[in-house]
Amino acid sequence: MTPIMPRAPENFTSSVAYLAARRRNPIEAWPHQVYEELVVAAPWSRGPIFLCDPAIVRQVLVEDAANYARSRIHDRIARSIWGEGLLTAEGARWAWQRRTLAPGFGGDIDTLVGKGATAPVDNALRRLAEQAPVGPVIPEPLIREAVQAAIWSLVFADESPFDPALANSLGTYIAYRGGGRIGDLIAWEPVQRWRRRHRYPAALARHVDETLSRMREGAVAPVGLIGLLSGALDPDTGLPADATLVRDNVLGLLAVGAETTIQTTLWALYLLAMTPEWQRRIVDSTDDTAISRVVMEALRLYPPIAYLPSRRAIEPRTFGGIPVAAGSKVVIPIFALHRHERLWREPNRFDPDRFAAPPPRGAYLPFGAGPRVCLGSRYASALVEMIVAAVAGRFRLGLPAETSVRPVMRATLACQGLSLTMEPH
Repeated sequence: MTPIMPRAPENFTSSVAYLAARRRNPIEAWPHQVYEELVVAAPWSRGPIFLCDPAIVRQVLVEDAANYARSRIHDRIARSIWGEGLLTAEGARWAWQRRTLAPGFGGDIDTLVGKGATAPVDNALRRLAEQAPVGPVIPEPLIREAVQAAIWSLVFADESPFDPALANSLGTYIAYRGGGRIGDLIAWEPVQRWRRRHRYPAALARHVDETLSRMREGAVAPVGLIGLLSGALDPDTGLPADATLVRDNVLGLLAVGAETTIQTTLWALYLLAMTPEWQRRIVDSTDDTAISRVVMEALRLYPPIAYLPSRRAIEPRTFGGIPVAAGSKVVIPIFALHRHERLWREPNRFDPDRFAAPPPRGAYLPFGAGPRVCLGSRYASALVEMIVAAVAGRFRLGLPAETSVRPVMRATLACQGLSLTMEPH
């Protein structure tokens, strides 16, 4: 069985049709050419140029990165949603925030994951077992709660018990804002000031502010990722990091960290439900590489971020014989890169054993590349492996006949419509 693919058009038609499809679901706007040719230019003036040549991708992201500025529109939308934290900062401000947070993802990653995830995952398994005899199970709510609880623990450690209602309010916010809203495009400062004040769910933002205040007053220990931020000094002022900046980082980590991990977990369960052989291999204690290969292949077929934000060429270049004028928009479509016919053998087939050897150089970028590669990639992968192995160890998974799964890119690549049959071992 071949895993689900997006509905791709045969060819580019017009900029209007492309933009309409992109608004509905960006990965359904890319024609077959993007999966077949290494460099593809849309056939209208100033249309996007899609890059799937690993050497050119590296040039854009690493070797010649200064020549490619992020889209002004994308930056405006991103800052309207996520503020000025690690997700959107540039240059020296980005670098010091990354240095501040990096120790929170160091050390023994399995111990770090186990500390925050063991109890939530056990609770999810128990509740899945209660639902399984009734009929097909929609796993997303319980997987969501387990992942949110684990990442909440990473952010707040023991100083703030997990609050599902607060965490779910952030999920609702992502669902609403993830694709961008018209107001995000309005540059007029009074509008943007109002949107900054209403950036996050009020109760959750207040919870972060209160936790930060208690840490800075010495009422509670400065632990977790928020503890690292509470003691950080802004290099521009020499003063403690602004509370708004701390909030932007904490809520960005809670939102994006949770959502990407949730969707990767769901995609891995979907793929396992199609392949009893790989379920058996995960349960087989002698095959200790099976779970990591399954998760790597899930990340290949369904990368949580299906494309990197478009970049604008500052000076002209030439890619694969195609001239790239100054001002041209270049797009790195990770979803297509991971399924490209020239880079992968049987690219649309689920085959975790392809990762018995290293993937093609530069063709596998589930967490990005270059200096901005995802800081929490090791943690996220380990958390997905833990949850998927636990579910596969407890249940035989299958896909009900009526299941209709669809990949939809919003803030992340969502696994829409997944239900599973779950028979206890």
